[in-house]
Amino acid sequence: MENKNILIAEDESIIALELKETLANLGYKIAGTVNSGEKVMQKVKSDPPDLILMDIRLKGEQDGIETAAKIRSESNIPIVFLTAYLDDERLSRAKLTMPFGYLLKPVKQRELKVTIDMACYVAQIDAKRRQAEDTVKRNAEKFKLLYERAPLSYQSLDEKGYFIEVNNSWLNQLGYTRDEVIGRNFAEFIHPNWQDHFKENFPRFKSLGEVIGVEFEMVKKDGSMIMVSFDGSIGLNEKGEFRQTHCIFKDISEQKKYEASLIDAEAKWKAVLDNFPDQTMVIDLEGRIEYINFTFETKKEQLIGKSIFNILDNEAGLIIKENMNKALETSSKQVYRVNHIFSSGKVVTFESHLGLIRQSMQVTGFTITNRPADSNEK
Repeated sequence: MENKNILIAEDESIIALELKETLANLGYKIAGTVNSGEKVMQKVKSDPPDLILMDIRLKGEQDGIETAAKIRSESNIPIVFLTAYLDDERLSRAKLTMPFGYLLKPVKQRELKVTIDMACYVAQIDAKRRQAEDTVKRNAEKFKLLYERAPLSYQSLDEKGYFIEVNNSWLNQLGYTRDEVIGRNFAEFIHPNWQDHFKENFPRFKSLGEVIGVEFEMVKKDGSMIMVSFDGSIGLNEKGEFRQTHCIFKDISEQKKYEASLIDAEAKWKAVLDNFPDQTMVIDLEGRIEYINFTFETKKEQLIGKSIFNILDNEAGLIIKENMNKALETSSKQVYRVNHIFSSGKVVTFESHLGLIRQSMQVTGFTITNRPADSNEK
């Protein structure tokens, strides 16, 4: 604790000189000697010391206790009081400033060193504690801000499925106030058709510890419905026991509508193709068959997912591959002829029309329409 910079606040010059010499002998630095509270404050602002030896009785308008209170409100400089006597009234006032020690005059060298070293050590620990508290406070404020302004809706349930907490996004999404939600069961906020689903699966969630992409149809305050997708985990206490759930959800209502429209559109174009007089197939960019309306030899279900190049002979496969490349290069439909050898040995020449399939301006596959051009036996 040597080399600490110590300010002496003492109104008796002889005692101040003795303290200065004693502190120098003990290896401390002297920040200065002052005799009034006003001079203490000036020194603290211009050149803050590591510790202040503060006489309770000082010259000027404010005594040592009043000066210590001001310093305490503005900084963390440790203060050790000096006094020839300490009555109950002064002691009560001094306690309010939370000093780091008291020394009775005349001050003994050993007591001075022990008190200063202990005060500096406690001040160092206190500074670290304050720093840690400030860090925790800042992190808590950041988390609270993130929690309150998070774009995703958050909710927390207790072990029985009752709401412990929701964030502002949750309330804005569904139109409720916090008082209308906290303490109520989650099942009250989902469509009746989904309530049994929640009651059956909530115990499973607690057992597994997490859920990903679990869907529910939730009821907004105005009576309308939204489909949401939940991701969540279980919070545990220090004993590893259930404490609460932590879940976020996003509104997937529009996504569900889009998926339904795609399914409807797919059903419609499949219905059209199924009634088309020519064989038509949909293949991906690698040549795998995604759909075919009919085949000439096998059941169409047996061809779904297979590569068209594994079904045809090498010559026919090369012709199709060439026209696929031409279609990609020119962005135009390709018309060509290709021979297909049936298992019976019969060879049929097909006139084929190959076109691009685009989704969101991106090519995702091809359509191939085959129409028998002629046939002959080989």
